[in-house]
Amino acid sequence: MARRGRISLEARQRQRVFLERQRRTAEAQGAVLLKLGEHLDTITEHEAHAGHQIVRLRELGMTLTTLSETTGLSIRRLNQLIATHEKAERDAVEDEATTPLF
Repeated sequence: MARRGRISLEARQRQRVFLERQRRTAEAQGAVLLKLGEHLDTITEHEAHAGHQIVRLRELGMTLTTLSETTGLSIRRLNQLIATHEKAERDAVEDEATTPLF
């Protein structure tokens, strides 16, 4: 019989098995955490890339808006020029019609 205060051989063996299981569990958890960290790094890189793409799309949107506004102004200006030219032609035809031939 084991003396009081001393751990029996069987108890030490159970403790050793328990501690070995704990060590393996900790190693497995560490490997999982490492893999999760790698995935998090990848996600962070993708988010950074997506953020950059969003900025580029906003810039492109502003460029397209500016181009649209410029085109709209150009079309309005062209319409004004066409109207002015047509009026000038009509005025010239009217002048010819009202001008005496001799």
